[in-house]
Amino acid sequence: MIAVLKVWRVTSETWVTARLNPSKTLSMDMNPAYISAARVHLPNAVEKIAFDHFHVAKMLCAVVDKTRQSEMKTIPLQARKSAHRSRYLWLYGRNKRHGRIAERLEAAQMVLPDTSRLLGNERAGPGALEPSV
Repeated sequence: MIAVLKVWRVTSETWVTARLNPSKTLSMDMNPAYISAARVHLPNAVEKIAFDHFHVAKMLCAVVDKTRQSEMKTIPLQARKSAHRSRYLWLYGRNKRHGRIAERLEAAQMVLPDTSRLLGNERAGPGALEPSV
């Protein structure tokens, strides 16, 4: 029985490898276990991995919110009024920022430059996502 299982394992690994090696992309969850398994079993796995838009956007929103929260603690009390309740303003697309929303977001961008820079807003300019030295 053990010999049969060993043969089956070798055969299944060969079959999987033969089909996955020519793959151009590998779509997966962002779980580190999946990434680690791909690195172990696939050549050039790092170059082939593609994450879905939902999880990338979710992670970006979490980072933006944490940056905003930490930045809120450092700004003066008077400037906090402009940034107050700005959490959801950062999520609006550029084409949907009109009227009061645009005004409130612009005021928040003035007092929360790190959050603005993180999102690459027009005010931040080129290289906004580069770490500051």
